[in-house]
Amino acid sequence: MDPKARLIEIIATLFLFLVIGLNFVNPVLSSLTPYSIAGALILLTYMGSSISGAHYNPAVTIGVYIRKVLGWNELLSYLVAQIFGVVLALVPLYFLSELPSLSENGFIPAKIFAAEYLFTFLLVLTYLMVSSNIKAAGNSYFGIAIGLVYFVGIAVVGSISGAVLNPAVALGLAVVRYIPYDQLGFYLLAEILAGLSAGFLSNYLLEE
Repeated sequence: MDPKARLIEIIATLFLFLVIGLNFVNPVLSSLTPYSIAGALILLTYMGSSISGAHYNPAVTIGVYIRKVLGWNELLSYLVAQIFGVVLALVPLYFLSELPSLSENGFIPAKIFAAEYLFTFLLVLTYLMVSSNIKAAGNSYFGIAIGLVYFVGIAVVGSISGAVLNPAVALGLAVVRYIPYDQLGFYLLAEILAGLSAGFLSNYLLEE
C-alpha cells in the first residue's frame, strides 16, 4: 500500500469517526446528526479519493478485496490504517466531548484551540486536495467540498468555538466584540498552525 494512501486513510477515518462521535455524545446537535455525518463522508471522499480510493471503512475495503482490486497485503494495510485512525480520533473525541456552550459557561481556551485547529486543518487540506491536485483538475465539486467542511464544522464544534476556521474572520469578529480580544490569540494561532500543517501535508500527498 502506498504510504500516501495509508496516511489519507488514517486522517479521513479519524475525522469521520470524530464527527460521528461528537454527534453521538452531544445531544444538543442531534437534529444535525444525519446531515453532518453524511456531509463529512462526502467531503472526505472528495478529499482523498484520488490518493487512496476513499475507503475509510473496513467493510468497503473487504468488498474491494473480494473484487480482486487489492492484494492480501494491501487489504491488511488498509484495515490497519482505518483502525489506527479510529484509535487516534479517541483522543480529540474524549477531549471535546460533553462540552458546555460557550455562551452559557464561558471560555475554554484549550478546547477552542483544538476545535479550531482540527476543522481549519480539514478545511485547508480539503481545499488543497481538490484544487491543486492534478488528478482532480477541472472538477465540478470544488465548491461543494469546501462548503461541506463548514457545514460539518458548525454542526459538531459550533457550540465550542463557533467554527470560525478563518483568521481574517476571527479578527473581524473580535472587532465587533463577538470574540473577546483576550481569546483572539487562541483562534489565530490554531487557524494559522492548521493552515501550515495542512499545506505541508498536501505537498507530500500531491508530490509526483
